[in-house]
Amino acid sequence: MIQHGTAPFLECSSKGEKRLSAFRAYIRRRGGRSIEEIYQAAKVFEGGLTGLTWREAKGKKALNADAVRALYSQL
Repeated sequence: MIQHGTAPFLECSSKGEKRLSAFRAYIRRRGGRSIEEIYQAAKVFEGGLTGLTWREAKGKKALNADAVRALYSQL
């Protein structure tokens, strides 16, 4: 889990408060896409495959795991 600031932390997760879900947090400057959509589309897989929908990319190991982890933290 990525933590910013001091405890107690709010979890950006569909398991917690729905208003803080990465599926419901939209970023206008990123085309109005959700945090989850942006994060999953940023993953790069074998053969250079990238830009997948969240359903296609979720749960798959990305070659650029450190970069997408940093992106998620930024978002």
